[in-house]
Amino acid sequence: MNVTGDAENQITVLNKAINNYNLLQLRLDPSNLHNEIKMFLNAEIEQIYAGEDGNIKRETISVGIPKANKQGIASILNWIHMTINPQVVQGNFPVDKHGVSEMYNSYIEEFQKDLGDMIYINLYNYAIDENEAQSIIDAILNLVKPFMTRLIGNKERDSYGDTFKEITSSQPQKQGIGSWFK
Repeated sequence: MNVTGDAENQITVLNKAINNYNLLQLRLDPSNLHNEIKMFLNAEIEQIYAGEDGNIKRETISVGIPKANKQGIASILNWIHMTINPQVVQGNFPVDKHGVSEMYNSYIEEFQKDLGDMIYINLYNYAIDENEAQSIIDAILNLVKPFMTRLIGNKERDSYGDTFKEITSSQPQKQGIGSWFK
């Protein structure tokens, strides 16, 4: 029995599982979408550069007037977090025989209506300029529409592949009192 070969094989399998888990975590994490919306609402851009010490630096730069007051931005972002989250990304919008997903179309329509209702009802509470309201809705939808296409035809979950395969160890366990507490 080649113990070194078995250990190396197990390490390789574990590394692959960790890499798959990290990839899955990235795919399910909508925080980049959330951040893009936050930066848009705050009228900010992010600049990444190498500092004098050679380390990568990240700086947020204001490029205009925020689209709403702090309460409005917080409320919009909270609503976005409630509607676009890792659980939602694992959903399924079935397609008909023509490749059309009525569920996706309905979701986007309801999303747009609900976001519009929240913004227009709170226009003055959130200090949103009336001329900016529709552009806020449109900008958010321009990010959400392509993001949510991942659910059409269950393609997001189908893409997980090997990620959920179980890893087992064939290493024998030592018997005795210590094995009770593993």
